[in-house]
Amino acid sequence: KYSYKARKIEPDARIGPLPVWAARLAERLVTQGLVPELPDQVIVNEYVGKQGITRHVDCLPCFQGPIVTLSLAESWDMFFWSPEGDRLVIQGDGGSWSAFTPGQDPVPLGFKATWAAALASGMGYVYIDEAGALHRLSAGGADTLISAAVSRAVVAPGGGRLAYVAVGSESSVIWGYDVGLQARYQLALENAPISDLAWAPAGNRIAYLRQDIQLTSLKVRNLTGPGATVTIASGAEIGAPAWLPDSVHLVFAAGLQADTVVVRKAFLVSAIAPPTVLTPALGMPSDPNVAVANPVPSPDGHQIAFLNGNQVWLMNSDGTRPAPLTVFDPESFPYSCRTPAWTRA
Repeated sequence: KYSYKARKIEPDARIGPLPVWAARLAERLVTQGLVPELPDQVIVNEYVGKQGITRHVDCLPCFQGPIVTLSLAESWDMFFWSPEGDRLVIQGDGGSWSAFTPGQDPVPLGFKATWAAALASGMGYVYIDEAGALHRLSAGGADTLISAAVSRAVVAPGGGRLAYVAVGSESSVIWGYDVGLQARYQLALENAPISDLAWAPAGNRIAYLRQDIQLTSLKVRNLTGPGATVTIASGAEIGAPAWLPDSVHLVFAAGLQADTVVVRKAFLVSAIAPPTVLTPALGMPSDPNVAVANPVPSPDGHQIAFLNGNQVWLMNSDGTRPAPLTVFDPESFPYSCRTPAWTRA
């Protein structure tokens, strides 16, 4: 048992093996190659309201190997990595937001918003306020209105540009915006709602969903060459797209009719040569008992994390070796898993 008062641990302070739930998680961390050796220590912290822990350095000689953090039952609704991957922008209660660098205390950002994200280091933040207006908050604290009537926004790789959806009475327009130049340029125009914008890692393409009545279309706008917009897939149940590191392939979840049931699988497709039609045979993984929601590729593109049955799963990018990363009983401990997100490395 670790002594917070003395900030050290003694060999005779061992209180026994890990509890069953922690031992199972430890085994899966090793099986999935996330840690090199079986963890034998666990710390459970419960925070109430605005509680937290003070800044500190633990006893360095007392521990070895990586540290794995699992957060449950927290009130944070959304979080986004900064372009450099060194800090998080996190939504709190009442539309408040803060910037969090691991190992430091959260820094309140001083605005209320439905969405927010960090720009490149030294450029500040962007956010959509409760009235639907898109703002930039500079590093010096200056607040600039970019556009009114904005439904979605996303920061480009590198953090110097963003794309946003301006909503009109009969159309939706995707605008690109150069933060340094404070200039905008039109990327796409659709006479239907647009959602789930996603920049390719190279910044040369942007994917989005067009939402028609009873039909969703995944489209890609190429920002180089002829600048064509290509429809990648269409269907009644198509989820948010995520790019692989090559900026060519996308992964997304979709529900397809197979015999008398709807199967929900991940689909990995090329933005250059998309399939003519989505079929259940293209879905991943092949196991009919594994449904897929919110698939996101790892930074190296070798694995895909996804949700299945309110658990986090992993599989190889070719759909092989699907395995649960978490195995908890929601009846014995209330929790939920939503939208997995990889760290940058």
